[in-house]
Amino acid sequence: MSPKVLNVSEARRRLPGLVRESAQGGAVAIGARGQATAVLIGIEAYESLRARAAQSAGKASWDHLKLKFAGTDEELEAELRAVRQELVAMPAQRLARKSKPVSKR
Repeated sequence: MSPKVLNVSEARRRLPGLVRESAQGGAVAIGARGQATAVLIGIEAYESLRARAAQSAGKASWDHLKLKFAGTDEELEAELRAVRQELVAMPAQRLARKSKPVSKR
């Protein structure tokens, strides 16, 4: 069931109560002309949604990589470790280049 949509002026007027309601697990839709454009939810609901989205994105990315990579899972993991090590080393290499003294001519 969708929450009732409040217009911005009404939401502004009732904000303290809406924050309490959302903190207790409720959801408050805010929008214009009855069309929701935002939802106020509690921090626990937000963190839960972020965690689920990240987990879903990670699994989808892994599945996509496995389809594109012809090797075994172990070979893919080894390749990813190598790429990760290169990426970690990149900022250090950039810093080393920036700190080299400039030769005067």
